[in-house]
Amino acid sequence: MARLSKAQNRAPEMLYGPLFESLGQQAKQGIVDLIGRPVLLVQSHGDLHLSNLIIAPDGVTYGIDFEDWFERPVEHDLARLLTHFMTMLGPQDVDGMRVLLLRAHEALIDAFRPEMQIDVSLLRAHMVLDALVYWVDCADPASLTTRMGRSRFKRTAAFAEAIILDSRLD
Repeated sequence: MARLSKAQNRAPEMLYGPLFESLGQQAKQGIVDLIGRPVLLVQSHGDLHLSNLIIAPDGVTYGIDFEDWFERPVEHDLARLLTHFMTMLGPQDVDGMRVLLLRAHEALIDAFRPEMQIDVSLLRAHMVLDALVYWVDCADPASLTTRMGRSRFKRTAAFAEAIILDSRLD
């Protein structure tokens, strides 16, 4: 929440509006809904995103930068990876983002379900929180002066709206 407070001073016009408020309400509701539910904790990277993965020539993927290694719900790292992928490489339009998000979400669930039980409500709650954090990070006026920064801001907004609109993620 400290990041949200800092962002309010940096770019308030970018961060406040119906979409951001709706995302904030969903984040709060997601947290309330999860209170008291049993959660499977695993050793977690903590900051799993595309820049912290290396694919070796033999095709094996390695994680790097384990400074946030800690016990967390498995959904934390999965949500972080999915959110980063979608906001860095996803489409900028909401409809395209909804289609890709649903496909990526299903593929992620299918990939991990045989090994462990993924709580899709917890995964969605983490994605909503990550969307808020990424949006705050993207609203930095300095990054909005670059084409890449503006593009990422648009993808993050499309991702946030796709999460809000798509109940199939639950």
